[in-house]
Amino acid sequence: MTGFWTIPELNELSTRLGTVGTPVAWILDALATATLIYTAIIALKAAGLPAMKAHMMKEDFLTSAFGDGSATTD
Repeated sequence: MTGFWTIPELNELSTRLGTVGTPVAWILDALATATLIYTAIIALKAAGLPAMKAHMMKEDFLTSAFGDGSATTD
């Protein structure tokens, strides 16, 4: 639809399968695109996890060190 193909070889599937090939190629390309996007999201979340853990540990330390949690972290 947009002219962008994640796997360009799927664009040629319609010539091999005829009229059925185009929707099949769209579905397969959409699945490939969704898989790549989901993999990127998982990778970004995995990269952010240690930073979040460190932030939470710092907050816990400040709360235990200063008691009421009124300490600023900025």
